[in-house]
Amino acid sequence: MIDGAWGGQLLTRGFVPVLDDHQSNYLAVIVHAPLAYRVVYLPHDDGSRLLYRDLHGFAKALLEKKVSGCAGEKPGESCE
Repeated sequence: MIDGAWGGQLLTRGFVPVLDDHQSNYLAVIVHAPLAYRVVYLPHDDGSRLLYRDLHGFAKALLEKKVSGCAGEKPGESCE
């Protein structure tokens, strides 16, 4: 479920949110070319950035962090 007006606006602009931190920061999949299927970090107060080339890479990284016990890190940062 996408909460808030900003989350709904993401859909109309070609982003499908997959995770949010309840502070208007999202990880979303881009669905329009030329960046289709890339996963992007969309913070509410800073510049966006591409994090993963596809959903497979995102899912793999998510599972690796879960298995390693790494939690609470910002997207794209390591736990080390």
